[in-house]
Amino acid sequence: MDPSNTQHAKPGKFACNGIAVLSALTFTFSLFASFAAFHHHQWLVRVQSELEASKKFRGEDFLDFHYSEQDALAFVGGYTVTGHSITTKLQDAMVKTEVAAFSVEQECICSCSVTTGNGIFCLGANDGNAFNAVAYREHGQWVMQQHSINASVGGFNYHATFQFGELAGGAHSATGYALTAPGMQTTIQFRANQSRMGCNEGVGASACLPLCSSHGFATPQLESKCGLARSTTKASLRGLRQAPRSALIQKHLVAQ
Repeated sequence: MDPSNTQHAKPGKFACNGIAVLSALTFTFSLFASFAAFHHHQWLVRVQSELEASKKFRGEDFLDFHYSEQDALAFVGGYTVTGHSITTKLQDAMVKTEVAAFSVEQECICSCSVTTGNGIFCLGANDGNAFNAVAYREHGQWVMQQHSINASVGGFNYHATFQFGELAGGAHSATGYALTAPGMQTTIQFRANQSRMGCNEGVGASACLPLCSSHGFATPQLESKCGLARSTTKASLRGLRQAPRSALIQKHLVAQ
């Protein structure tokens, strides 16, 4: 064997190995680049999708959603309430707490006015007080904020939030609290399940007509939706007031 042949073969072998390494590196880099490009594309698609969803969300739920008379009518009617309250008060320098159940046989939404871009504005009452309420859509769900008007039961005033889900005026939850003033030592919060707002819930919407009228609230929507006549007797109102303790009375009693 000619030693010179071996010496000439080594550079070729090294050259082949170098090419193989370079090819492997090129392939690895290409694979990494493809992987990175794929994930970048997926990220762009996800971001674009979220942006479109955000635009759609803002448009449907805040900017371009138009409230209708039909939406407003869905909230008119009577409904029942069953829940619990927690009362905390300071007595003899000690904090005392009580959790108690309460229920309402009938609460009423008397009328609702609609504004196409901002929500539905309602008036209602139970045998303890009158209230106003604002209903609107948020995150695809219906919400109503209820606020008592000059409550007559021991000065008990409150604010509550109703969560309806996707169905306007459907069965819903209510979470709220008593409004407090400086120097007050008792606080009350409550949560309740409430039926749909309709004509046949609880005592029935016939009891709502005289109740709403007693506060000077208009009732054409209530009459039309539930087929009621203004000749509904005051007996319906008396029957409602004689029903088991109303929400406000019970909420107030828990604080005693």
